[in-house]
Amino acid sequence: MTMRILIITILLISIFPVTTGEGVSTLTYLLPYEFSEHSIFADNTYASAQWTSAVYSALVKRSSVTHEFVPDLAARMPTTSNGLTWRFELREARFSSGNMVTADDVVFSFKVAVTPRISPQYREMTLFLDNSSATKVDDKTVEITLLNMTAFPMSKLNVPIIEMAVFEQRYSQCVAGDPASCDWNDPEGGDAVSAGPYMVSTMSKEEIVLRRNPYYYGTVEIDSIRFLRASSITNTTIEETRADIVDSQFLLKRGYFNQIDGFVEEEVVSLAHFEISLNHQSPFYGTGEGTPRGMENLTEAPLAALSVRRALSAVADREEYVRVIGDRGVPAAGTIPPTALYYDPAIKPDTYDIGKARELMEDAGYNYSSIVDSDKDGIYETFFFNVTILSPNSCCTQNLPAQIWFEELKKIGIGGEIIVTGWDVIAPRTFGYTEDSNRTSYPVPLYDSGGFDLLSVGYGWSIEWDPSGLYESYSLVPNGGNFYNYMNLTTQRVVENYVEELDTAKKAEYASVLQKAIHDDLPVIPLYHPTEIFGFSEELRGLDPTLLMVADLPWEEVSFQSSGASSASETVSFPLITIVIPLLTLSMKKFKRSGR
Repeated sequence: MTMRILIITILLISIFPVTTGEGVSTLTYLLPYEFSEHSIFADNTYASAQWTSAVYSALVKRSSVTHEFVPDLAARMPTTSNGLTWRFELREARFSSGNMVTADDVVFSFKVAVTPRISPQYREMTLFLDNSSATKVDDKTVEITLLNMTAFPMSKLNVPIIEMAVFEQRYSQCVAGDPASCDWNDPEGGDAVSAGPYMVSTMSKEEIVLRRNPYYYGTVEIDSIRFLRASSITNTTIEETRADIVDSQFLLKRGYFNQIDGFVEEEVVSLAHFEISLNHQSPFYGTGEGTPRGMENLTEAPLAALSVRRALSAVADREEYVRVIGDRGVPAAGTIPPTALYYDPAIKPDTYDIGKARELMEDAGYNYSSIVDSDKDGIYETFFFNVTILSPNSCCTQNLPAQIWFEELKKIGIGGEIIVTGWDVIAPRTFGYTEDSNRTSYPVPLYDSGGFDLLSVGYGWSIEWDPSGLYESYSLVPNGGNFYNYMNLTTQRVVENYVEELDTAKKAEYASVLQKAIHDDLPVIPLYHPTEIFGFSEELRGLDPTLLMVADLPWEEVSFQSSGASSASETVSFPLITIVIPLLTLSMKKFKRSGR
């Protein structure tokens, strides 16, 4: 019998890093909330969105370099001929079960996304998708057709892809009317399954541990991620939990992490802004028909109203607002946050200038000799007109700047009152106003008629700033978001161009034009953008704070400085080993594939 020699070369690489000490590399992330949502189909709050972003994959994902969308389960970015129908080709990818991701899974996932009893985002999704939006071309190709044009189509197509074989029966039972089948929130993690870089290992209200998905199509740097609830943050908490990330939701003061060895502090401008919303039904800063200049010549009324709006912006001491909220913000030039795509830094915030504000009021025809400042302290006791400002009682960071801004109005001859109250009072007077359910749209009236004059409010955005639906004439409430009653056909056309443009470079140009239009015409008075403070282990690499802030981080790219091993462990290197094994026989056998 001839002896056969089998030469096996073993190269030990870091598919799963070999470490001393505690073994596998683990990242620990502290959050102040308990984990009551156990899949992406529960109410996907901030805390749950952080860990679900590591478990679920979609056709596309955010780039940590540009923040634009790049392929995920798609083999490449999709093609389109009209901006509505998008064709995706799928890459060779597997779910954490080991089964291949197919076009049937994608079509099924898009149906789930618009199912009211299952999807928490169905209201938003059904503006752009319905049950027939996704169609199978072949096993590796799908076409998805949006119902409407949108400035950022990939964000509407960023649907979590789930395995049809796992959920199809319950989906059918749910649609047929079985309520129990609609609850996809298994507290042991059985419903949190997809094709992302991680999969659920253990789950409780206090802690969720993820481990690498062995079938993930790409490279994953860290073995496991531990999301841990902490009631508060102290130096001891960080040391005992061996934390690597302390979330901004702990609302720690600036400089806190500078005193902790091994930690760095990151302050990130939030994807949000605070504003004074204006009701453009106002005869003073809306139509201008009640200003002296407008009453003298109706054709001058719009320009007079703009002068009053510019005066309202000039009395906004944006630097002071940032100071009173604990230096946790930056002055706003417009509504777009500096961390959003296509932000134009050339557009600057208006300067606080009472003298300039008075000149603007005079430009609208107001005469300061007609009102009284008896003690000559610069604050008038009688006024050109009065306004009512609504401010929600749910957030002091809105109330303090609104109160300061209201007091400044008295310096330019505007009086009134500020009412701090709940959303149950504010919403029906603003974006939730309902005059007649049989009418498709109508203007929100002023405060004395059941609506509002001015509102202190905050807006949250995604990385993609999309103000469409807020300022167009055809987007009045209740079917649109334009509770401002703002009408400017020039601005509206710029919004439409921005939405319809598919070329990235041209869209950026339209974004700049739109930012300038909002800055110059002031449909609202922007005040400031809040900032968020994170604490990170100095060992971490590949971590983008902006994407972390919006729970859209590519977790597979995050690593520790020492070759993917935790700072508590040391990586052991192994040489290339060649083993010569004598075999008497070598028979061919079929082996069950592991999926790799």
